[in-house]
Amino acid sequence: VSSYVIDHLDPEGVERALSEIERVLRPDGELLLMVINPDAWIRVAYPFFVHHGYFGGRTDHERWRSRVETAGLEVVEMDTTPGPLYLLARKGA
Repeated sequence: VSSYVIDHLDPEGVERALSEIERVLRPDGELLLMVINPDAWIRVAYPFFVHHGYFGGRTDHERWRSRVETAGLEVVEMDTTPGPLYLLARKGA
């Protein structure tokens, strides 16, 4: 489980962290990744997040899916609720 931490790393740190997660997971092991989803609720409730780069105009859903898949994990489920974006990913057998 990675809960609202990995998105505080720089891009290289995210890549290294996901690579290490993939390395230590057993075959069929799972990762639950939760990050801030810069939706309208977050923009109102936490406007200071703009200084953390959360509102850069990119699609966080696809950016995180791509990062996780590049690390060698399969995204099994991905969704949002007001505030969080979560991904459930699995390492292949």
